[in-house]
Amino acid sequence: MSEQKTPTRATVSVLVAGVLWSFSGVLIKAVHWDFMRIAGVRSMVAAAIQFSFLVWLFRRRSSQRQSFFSTAGGAFASVFAPSKPHWLGAIAFVLNMLALAWAFRLTNATNAVFLHYSGIVLVALLSYRVLKQPLKRSDWNALALATFGIFLFCVDGFQLNAPLGTALGVSCGLTLATTQLCLGLRARDKSGENGALETILLGNLITSVIALPLILSDPTNLPPSRDWWLLLALGIFPWGLPDLIYVFAIEKVPLFRALILGLSDPILTAVWPLLFLHEYPTPLAIVGSAIVLWAIIYQANAARKLE
Repeated sequence: MSEQKTPTRATVSVLVAGVLWSFSGVLIKAVHWDFMRIAGVRSMVAAAIQFSFLVWLFRRRSSQRQSFFSTAGGAFASVFAPSKPHWLGAIAFVLNMLALAWAFRLTNATNAVFLHYSGIVLVALLSYRVLKQPLKRSDWNALALATFGIFLFCVDGFQLNAPLGTALGVSCGLTLATTQLCLGLRARDKSGENGALETILLGNLITSVIALPLILSDPTNLPPSRDWWLLLALGIFPWGLPDLIYVFAIEKVPLFRALILGLSDPILTAVWPLLFLHEYPTPLAIVGSAIVLWAIIYQANAARKLE
């Protein structure tokens, strides 16, 4: 099987997406509201952005002139098309977010982060079987570096004394892998040109529907007016926009490589609180961050050599 080439533009796109994702943590900490309501508003904003882009794609690719409402109706129908990878990926996307939020409440953040990103190992093991994308030696080397780096990044606070929290952390890894593999399948499916985008959009719509009753149940429990601007920024920059970039990049970048390149997310997630909230990482976390950064650079350089 010939090796799939990775265009530089697609590699850079995934790196940019990882940087944008990383602002999620510091913005969430700045909003004075509970996580589920924040997640709901964030997904509503992201869904609006992604649906607008999907409608634009439909209008651009249509061979006939159609009204806006006709085009929007076709785009909306495509989001709910019957497809096992589509619905499984969207549901796994929602469960991943909810499990991660719950895990943060029941165990420390270190456990949740490490167990969440352990899903990358599962993607590596299933990449060929599910996506027919074999891993090269450079990919396995990058995985070993990244896994070791994330372990060092988390090791100071890692413990397994909260069984339910640990189980939720493991489920985070499983749902992360399921989401990514389904997105990979949708990106490879040329019968639906916007497949991965539609899956992410469906996930955001499901999250919005789940959170809406909670938001409406107590209209007096609303964040300060300043925080609505933060919620808008949260829905656009670390959620709606990077997911748009990512779902189109994985049409060109093999999924496993995209996940490694996107690991700037957890590392920078720890850097922004240092700069803005004066939360200082431990020495081991700094070493771990450096190793993960090395893995990202190594993977990006290996991808460049394959062009």
